[in-house]
Amino acid sequence: MARASHPSPHFLQLHFERRSKQAIAGDRLPTEAELLRGMPFFLDDVREDIREFAERAARHIRLSEMAGFDSLLGILDSLALEPGAETLALLDAGFRDHADEAVLPGDAWRMRCRIYRAACGDADAAALVAAEIAALGLEDIRQGLGRDIVWRSLGWAVHSRRMEDWHGTGVRISFARKHYLDDVDAYAKEFSKAFDLTADVQGGAAASGQVAPGSDNTTDGSGSGSREDGVVVFRTIGMATTKGGAEVGKDYEHFIGKPLPLSPVPDLNLVRGILLEEFPYAASVIQTVLSDLAGRDTVHVRPTLLIGPPGSGKSHFARRLAEEMNTPWEMIPCGGVSDGMHGGATRKWATGEPSLPVAAIRTHRHAGPMIILDEIEKAGTGRHNGNFHDVLHGLLERETAMRWNDPYIDAPCDLSHISWIMTANTI
Repeated sequence: MARASHPSPHFLQLHFERRSKQAIAGDRLPTEAELLRGMPFFLDDVREDIREFAERAARHIRLSEMAGFDSLLGILDSLALEPGAETLALLDAGFRDHADEAVLPGDAWRMRCRIYRAACGDADAAALVAAEIAALGLEDIRQGLGRDIVWRSLGWAVHSRRMEDWHGTGVRISFARKHYLDDVDAYAKEFSKAFDLTADVQGGAAASGQVAPGSDNTTDGSGSGSREDGVVVFRTIGMATTKGGAEVGKDYEHFIGKPLPLSPVPDLNLVRGILLEEFPYAASVIQTVLSDLAGRDTVHVRPTLLIGPPGSGKSHFARRLAEEMNTPWEMIPCGGVSDGMHGGATRKWATGEPSLPVAAIRTHRHAGPMIILDEIEKAGTGRHNGNFHDVLHGLLERETAMRWNDPYIDAPCDLSHISWIMTANTI
């Protein structure tokens, strides 16, 4: 299995352009995160985007067969017939009133309403959109993906101020005028150009040995201000001087004392949109899992059990989650497992081998792969040759996993960054 890696900015740009063409052609409805990043509306028309979204949202609610949504459905039906700023405001309020309903991806849909309202010239909505885009821009910077989206957030902020200045002047702000979005793009380009000029001046000062105002020039030639990213999983090999220890040491010589990478948390709004598009019935599951990653720098999902009938897409969802997190993964069928073999075997035996998580880390050269334990309820519960659940118990608790003694390595290993996802048909 190939090691997963974070997509390059060039790849992401090509992907964005391809999906933009699909949106303009009416082949797909852009996600909220894509709209925030500047993707064109469905059929390149905000009204058509509103109509398409309203129809899909109403269909999603009706398929859920949940009661109490009559008012919300009425608003969505009205928007599908004739989009309008006042009706959008009612829809935004309606989503807020149903914020606790697990069947609705409320946060995402409310953000979409704000994007629509901002495109209509609503100053408050434009300010919220600017803040949301700034948050996306910060994540991009942390992941080394560039700062282009930051200029777009500043463009929306200026747009918000302009709309606010127009209130009370008697100037009528018409619905969905295209030039509002053109203005946002124009402001963004101005900010980008101004920053590039400033960067050129600072770069020239640095080249001449001068310190630009506000810069931090405390780094010396020793490189003491930098650090290697990653986690040291293997610090030593136990009994390394014995015959078996020497063989293990040779196998793991490229890992001992060296940090292995972790996957940076991607754009969670983008991931949420992609997963909701593929698994619209799993909105509450998606929200629960992704909320666990909010505020984190690297991917780590707490031990999670997905329960549902056969064929409901649990395994597929777990795999797609790992893929969208740009995290290597392993799927382990648990049916028929009746011993503790996944906990590894000491090298004192001819059948000595590392534990499942250690093998996954070594295979992917990654400190935090995602391990999917499929149909875990079908694992045996006997203890004649060890028990799978007993092995797993020590791996799911982070404090224990941080110092987990692998019988093959014969030394503590840091397995605390592994994400464990389990599936079961019944509790």
